[in-house]
Amino acid sequence: MMERVSVLRVLLLVIGIALAFSVSVQIEPRTKHCYYEKSQGNEWLFVDFTVTRGGLLDVRLKVTDPRGASVHEELHIFQEHTENRELMFHTAFEGTYSICFDNEMSRFTAKVVRFHTSVHRNQDKTDKVKTSKDKKELLKAEHLKPVEQSIQETQQTLKNIHDEQLYMRTREQVHRDTQESTFRRVYFFSFLESAVLLGMAAFQIFQLKRWFENQPSMRGF
Repeated sequence: MMERVSVLRVLLLVIGIALAFSVSVQIEPRTKHCYYEKSQGNEWLFVDFTVTRGGLLDVRLKVTDPRGASVHEELHIFQEHTENRELMFHTAFEGTYSICFDNEMSRFTAKVVRFHTSVHRNQDKTDKVKTSKDKKELLKAEHLKPVEQSIQETQQTLKNIHDEQLYMRTREQVHRDTQESTFRRVYFFSFLESAVLLGMAAFQIFQLKRWFENQPSMRGF
């Protein structure tokens, strides 16, 4: 029971850190934003991202290795209220990898992208094998299977919680953008209505003044 609680705390900490370090950036039309991750080689580059606002919710993702060769280049289109897209790439070479979100195909619309990147090391196979006979007898498969199954269930549950939190955050931002857009429209039409009323009032005053000036009978009184 204590082992399960410890594993749960560790996984919650990992998910909390991932959420804390998620970045939101607005990419203006005809521009791109690039970010960089260093790898020691033979590792895994993890990219978790979504487009929360702007046009068709589309952005082109470009990933290049230290040699400048393209690892991934694709236009990603998101639907409203969808989960983040998770991609993982093998870093075959040591050096700096660039992750670019490209909005150069858009002429007028900016895109808001929320993303998180990280590098995961491959666990050495030699660390998984224990040569000690006592440890082999102590750590038998039947002893570890319940713990492993419990960890997998906990991991899946926490992943579902993580996805749900990202979904709710995206939904909140979409609703906030809708409210701000509605407010701007109401403000614009209120200003337009006031301008039309003032214009009509000025026109009526002008017409009445001309009418009275053009009445010869009124001048005799």
